[in-house]
Amino acid sequence: MAKIVVDSGCDISEEILDRAGVPIEVAPLTLRLGEKIFTDDGGMDIEQYLTEMEKCKEPSQSSAPSPKQFMDAYAGNGSIFAVTLSSFVSASHSSANLGKQLYKEKIGAKFIHVFDSLSASSGETLITLKIAELLYKKISDREIVSRVNHFIDGLKTYFMLEKYDTVVKTGRMEPHVAKIASWLNIKPICAGVGGKMAMIDKARGRKNAVKRLIEIMAAEKADFGSRILGISHCQCIENAVSLKNEILKHIPFKDAFIVDTSGLCSTYTGRGGIVVAF
Repeated sequence: MAKIVVDSGCDISEEILDRAGVPIEVAPLTLRLGEKIFTDDGGMDIEQYLTEMEKCKEPSQSSAPSPKQFMDAYAGNGSIFAVTLSSFVSASHSSANLGKQLYKEKIGAKFIHVFDSLSASSGETLITLKIAELLYKKISDREIVSRVNHFIDGLKTYFMLEKYDTVVKTGRMEPHVAKIASWLNIKPICAGVGGKMAMIDKARGRKNAVKRLIEIMAAEKADFGSRILGISHCQCIENAVSLKNEILKHIPFKDAFIVDTSGLCSTYTGRGGIVVAF
């Protein structure tokens, strides 16, 4: 039976596993806060991790899964479809391809394809669900690759950040600029652009940020009626539900899901952050 392998940049829940209906195996990233090491394997206490991250003066660091971790995840008789974080932000994609080569050398040849999501979080989740949908339809491996690559080309990923802590710690914003933005209650709206995250707009207050995000999404030339809306949130389920309902009032997606961010995605969105993909 075919299997999907993802890194922990992909937000997964029991609902997502049920939706997929095919085996999904996660190769976890490793996160470091000072001297503390966390394995992003789904068993992390995200609330505790966020609390420690907020106290830590140094930025959190992440390490991609090793090639051997991917090789081990590729085990089994069926075809393998792997989905990784954008190659522009993580070494995970390179590691997954090295794992493919290791598998061929040590175990033998079989069909393994590694997709560069050019995204993260619920963007990766949507790619995973697309693969699962095509597997259910018993489409050939090569045709799945072609269709999923086309899907990735049209994938849109947006980020709404509640705080500026992470962008300050990573040197992407000067502390005094972040302090003024926080004081003015300015909310940044970011998007995945060419596989990297970039701020594309901002609004004063969450209500205005939501309104602006929906305007930006609605302006995309997309067949919304054939797409799923994916929302990942970092410890802010009420805001995520409210956002989903507001989006669906204006944009007719065929379906929608909400999922918690993984440890890695929680690191980069921060508490209260939300990722929207379709």
